[in-house]
Amino acid sequence: MIINDNGGGNSQMDTQILERLVRMETKIDVFTDVRQTADNAWSLSNKLNGRVDTAERDIKELKADTRGSFERIWGLCSPVLTGLTVYFLTH
Repeated sequence: MIINDNGGGNSQMDTQILERLVRMETKIDVFTDVRQTADNAWSLSNKLNGRVDTAERDIKELKADTRGSFERIWGLCSPVLTGLTVYFLTH
């Protein structure tokens, strides 16, 4: 934009218009920065959500494995306990 100073009030109006344009550019830059920050937060939350889902599946598998371990331990110990009980009751 070319500013012509012809001695009237136009230079003051031109200055006000330029100042307003600068303020608008600054606001647009701030909005762009906010948008980039929001996009980064969104991608990070999606990545972490995937990790939470994986951790949840792992915990369920561990619980199932633990339950299976207790069942195997009981399956191994119960014949021994039964045998010891029968042995002590008959002798």
